[in-house]
Amino acid sequence: MVNINNDTPGPPLTWLMNTDSSSADDIFSLGVLLYEMACLIPGLSLQHRIEPLKDFPALPRHKYSHDFKELCEFVTDSNTFKRPNIVQILNHPYVYPFYY
Repeated sequence: MVNINNDTPGPPLTWLMNTDSSSADDIFSLGVLLYEMACLIPGLSLQHRIEPLKDFPALPRHKYSHDFKELCEFVTDSNTFKRPNIVQILNHPYVYPFYY
């Protein structure tokens, strides 16, 4: 059995409602990890557990493409129903060239 730390990045809805995880939650967590790696600031999800990602520092302009920034925004949408599924992520302009 795997012991999961309570500080694992997760979407705001899960934190607020103490609900079980879903694929949309996994997509959100992926987005937070991408964002944290891009900013080189670990633990942003822990500092801003409930605040939306718009309150996070902006991604450095000169380091990342428009497509990468768009992907980060796409997968961290606070609206669960607007968040992409894995097929949409694989077809995203940033990911597509690496996957296919």
